[in-house]
Amino acid sequence: MDAHTLELLEFDKVRELLASYAASSLGKELARRLEPDIDAERIRAELVLVSEMVDALGAGLAPPLGGLHDVRLVLRRAAIGAQLTVEQLLEVAETLTCTGNIYRYRMKLGDRHQHLIDQIAAVEDLGVVAKTISGCIDSRGHVLDMASCELAQIRQKLAEVEERVQNQIRRLLRDPELRKILRYPNATVSGDHYVLPVAVNHRHKLQGVVHRTSSSGETLFIEPASIASLSAERAVLKSEEDREIGRILRRLSGEVARVARPLTFAIDLLARLDLITAKARLSREYDMHAPEINTTGQLWLRQARHPLLLQLARQAYPPRTVVPVDIRLGFDFHLLIITGPNTGGKTVCLKTAGLLALMAQAGMHIPAGPGSNVPVFHHIFADIGDEQSLEQSLSTFSAHVSRIAYILREADDRSLVLLDELGAGTDPTEGAALGRAILDELDRIGCRAMVTTHPGDLKTYAF
Repeated sequence: MDAHTLELLEFDKVRELLASYAASSLGKELARRLEPDIDAERIRAELVLVSEMVDALGAGLAPPLGGLHDVRLVLRRAAIGAQLTVEQLLEVAETLTCTGNIYRYRMKLGDRHQHLIDQIAAVEDLGVVAKTISGCIDSRGHVLDMASCELAQIRQKLAEVEERVQNQIRRLLRDPELRKILRYPNATVSGDHYVLPVAVNHRHKLQGVVHRTSSSGETLFIEPASIASLSAERAVLKSEEDREIGRILRRLSGEVARVARPLTFAIDLLARLDLITAKARLSREYDMHAPEINTTGQLWLRQARHPLLLQLARQAYPPRTVVPVDIRLGFDFHLLIITGPNTGGKTVCLKTAGLLALMAQAGMHIPAGPGSNVPVFHHIFADIGDEQSLEQSLSTFSAHVSRIAYILREADDRSLVLLDELGAGTDPTEGAALGRAILDELDRIGCRAMVTTHPGDLKTYAF
């Protein structure tokens, strides 16, 4: 599709609107990359999936996509033997749980959702690996004692050493002679060491290691010698704990590597499912319907409404109503000339036709009544608005002429051409003559075209 036309018709805003209904970053990414298709069968298949999801949502069968993360890069790292972090393992576990939820969700779908069932049939229940991870790591990222017998034993020893340290500190603080040299009667922590706040002029009265000094220099924070040996023992146990945690993380990373291939495949399928669900949610929210797709060039939009106008109307207070329009093209005539007063909605009519055609070809329902027909256009070209360019030394009129010349070169009988204010920007007589020549060329090409205009000669020419 012509990139400039996508910009003029504001297809990017529709993609952003669609992305806001996706549940995961994967679905949002697919929505923002959505492109119109030109294969009629693929478009029809996508529309069937969206229609089935609309039905499923109406029946309270929303897919459980909570916990789906984009962990594809993490899975590649695990597959080559890298050790994953606790946070990465938790994200993988949530995604694995999501595959199990979708596997069970498929069982709830009925005969009316056969295409949806086929879409997610290849998703395996990988929740067993998720349970293995959650059995070793809690939701806060703490490796549990039950992760291994060795870790449980090390932490038991750490608890015992900690208890001995606390007992020793309590014994020291009960000593009345020692309390006289303390700035305040409590121990504090400096790094991994328990220290006592000793007045600097009483430093010689307590044997131990000075770990830091107060900003005023009046207080020394000293680790008593009787505690230093216990701190050394605790440091050794802490090192053993870290090594054991590393071994556990490597083991869990190996479990992830074992399911990396099926999980990567499932993530791609779940991202597609999220996109389909986003399309269905948007359809329900904006009262959209699936159009009938044809390859005969027949466009019939019944009670069509511009989706971005609908969005603005919903956000307004009080809510406003969008006036629908019927557009018919490609049956008895291929060229449609629209005229009327300024601010009468001519340009909106053009944009509605073009944007709804793009949405339909992107596999989306459109804000139009049931029974609407949309053909598959291989190209959609638009010349709407002011194309003046100082950089290219183009005036408003010459910019329009340059754009229309490009459109006439590229358009064929499978194209939709949208021209706004044909013949404007120059002398009315010359503009009308140029407009007639352009209409003749569009007729010769055989494309479907919608043109808005003001010159009376072009109105007469249309008849």
